Amino acid sequence: AGTYELCFTIAEQPDYEQCFDIVISEPPALKVSAKESESASKVTLNLEGGERYFISVNEKVYITDKDEFEIELDPGINELKVKTNNDCQGEFAKTFVNIQEPRVYPNPVQGDNLFVATTGISEEIQAIEIYNISGALLKSENLNWNSELISLDVSNLPTGVFVVRVKTESQVFNFKIVK
Repeated sequence: AGTYELCFTIAEQPDYEQCFDIVISEPPALKVSAKESESASKVTLNLEGGERYFISVNEKVYITDKDEFEIELDPGINELKVKTNNDCQGEFAKTFVNIQEPRVYPNPVQGDNLFVATTGISEEIQAIEIYNISGALLKSENLNWNSELISLDVSNLPTGVFVVRVKTESQVFNFKIVK
């Protein structure tokens, strides 16, 4: 980018010269901010610098002229790339991991309740078990739960370190918690 002087001459006419001032501009750099949803299953992109954006996620391509764009992430690893119709504006690339597993909180447990958030899990929770650090089963809840938030009463558990096991039909998730 800049201002340049461009001059033309003719070899057969040594006294001939015609000059022009030329301004070459460059587009602004591509700016992308990406915010994951709380469940890590979606990403909202805020886009600046381009007229048209080409967004690819795991080989799926989206084209938009909007300044904000939301993308649903696939389970597992998601390779996101954003570029504009001008290659000189650069490219944004980021990897997002969408692990669909429950979240157990608060940790450390304060009070009488432990919560299991199941947002983003496609299978029902079948059982939740709490073990002490020696492996002894202290509490077991068998359920087919469709709620996105499960509350467990842990008021009878002593102070210590525990393992919470959350079972679905095809997976088992283990979490270490402190009370």
